[in-house]
Amino acid sequence: AVGKKSEDGELRLNALTSGGDKQILKYELGQKIDPKGFGDELRGIAAYNGLLVASLHLRKQLLLVDTAKGTVLGTVDLPEAPAGVVFDSQGRLLVLEGKTLKRYASVADPSKFPKPETLIGSGLEEPWGLTLDGKGQIYISDLGNSHQVKVYSAEGKPLRTIGKPGAPQAGPYDPNHMNN
Repeated sequence: AVGKKSEDGELRLNALTSGGDKQILKYELGQKIDPKGFGDELRGIAAYNGLLVASLHLRKQLLLVDTAKGTVLGTVDLPEAPAGVVFDSQGRLLVLEGKTLKRYASVADPSKFPKPETLIGSGLEEPWGLTLDGKGQIYISDLGNSHQVKVYSAEGKPLRTIGKPGAPQAGPYDPNHMNN
């Protein structure tokens, strides 16, 4: 969303109620601009049991929000810039950090943020999006020279890839190649 200045961003959380939309939180993101021109500080949002986690890519932080109270619990500094985030069925937080996938146990308290477990430490070029299927398998959209969806087991073991690898380029249409 656009803030007070046209360059500023903000995160707005709204609840859908019987009386219409109700604003829960408005959090200023400021003027951080991605050097690649994406202009987005916010790369991912995940929610579990009233806890919302947003990845702030350029700040190298996770933002934790109590959605019931509409309050920011705090931020957590990370060594690498985060992208996609998702909670698994056990409430553990998976975070794409740099070129790795980390998994955190209970994350409700920023002052007691747990040390992560590295699920995927190699094989990713520029991971962006992250989701899970009903079996807990991990799907990661990987840009870089790959531009594929890479599929892993719940414990981070490579299973398969979707799409023909390769960076975007001009040429004939290839139905097996994805761009971005």
